[in-house]
Amino acid sequence: MEIKVKVKANKNKQEIIKVDDKNYIVSLKSPAIKNKANEELIKLFSKELGLIARIKHGLTSNEKVLEVKPKDI
Repeated sequence: MEIKVKVKANKNKQEIIKVDDKNYIVSLKSPAIKNKANEELIKLFSKELGLIARIKHGLTSNEKVLEVKPKDI
């Protein structure tokens, strides 16, 4: 399944806001430097939502498309 994520890097707290089934807004503590925010995004989806995620589009953008699937598959 693919979802769209708008990333806000360098914030005070981590937060995932579900807009609808396919759109999320995510706040991350890491800065968008040297792929740190992308790494935190993947870890946060795994930890909080129990999903395996990979960035399909938008590696250097704040608007990303993630391919996600449940951990147990």
